[in-house]
Amino acid sequence: MKTTAILIFLLLMTGSICRAQHQEGWVDDYQGVLGNHKIRISLIVVGSDVSGEYFYLRWLKNIPFKGKIEGRKIVLNELDEKGKVVAVFDGHFPEYAPEYLNEPIKFEVIEGEWFRPDGAERKRFRLVLEDSVGLMGDNRYSVAGFNDDKVVETAAQKFKNAVIVQDKRKVASLVNYPISVKIEDKTVVIKKREDFIKMYNKIFNRPIFDQIKESVPHNMFAKADGVMLGDHGEIWIGSINGKAKIIAINK
Repeated sequence: MKTTAILIFLLLMTGSICRAQHQEGWVDDYQGVLGNHKIRISLIVVGSDVSGEYFYLRWLKNIPFKGKIEGRKIVLNELDEKGKVVAVFDGHFPEYAPEYLNEPIKFEVIEGEWFRPDGAERKRFRLVLEDSVGLMGDNRYSVAGFNDDKVVETAAQKFKNAVIVQDKRKVASLVNYPISVKIEDKTVVIKKREDFIKMYNKIFNRPIFDQIKESVPHNMFAKADGVMLGDHGEIWIGSINGKAKIIAINK
């Protein structure tokens, strides 16, 4: 059963994690640590030029950078609001990594040192490729039919917060109906908000509650079917009549 679930997830992510090289028109998302902080970083590669942003999971605020890739070496200059370099990621792509059973890899892992130009602060960093998003417009979530990334992330944050405080009515208001959910190993189609509220405790059991609580509603994976909230496809957000709605809840 576990193997089947993994295969389904990989199929959902086809064309992203499995890619072993950077492609123009894609955003490559990495997750890892900078010193003692968890971060996520998004790379856009055009030839040897790199641009993008990173953020601390604690604050969800994008920090821009620009840089270069030369072979297995990557240097990213972190920029302030005026475009001044305030820090540097001096890294490389290792040939082997334990996450890939020490098999030869290309760009799946980045590791190195982050430092201030004046030498006042130095930290080690390590990042692992999580997924990639194919860009179809100016916005990250254009592929899923959204014109404004903020609309999607605001909806995702509202949903996450409502689940955490168990505001059943708020959660139900963010769902698109009808929606299919798993309850006691059976697929149930819920057609209206009132029925969703009645079944709420059975839908959001402890495992899925914990996954949603740990989810990051920022720079999420997206494809034509929707935007994914949660590392394992627990929640999908779709564009319904111009609004961001929950279209799938997977347990």
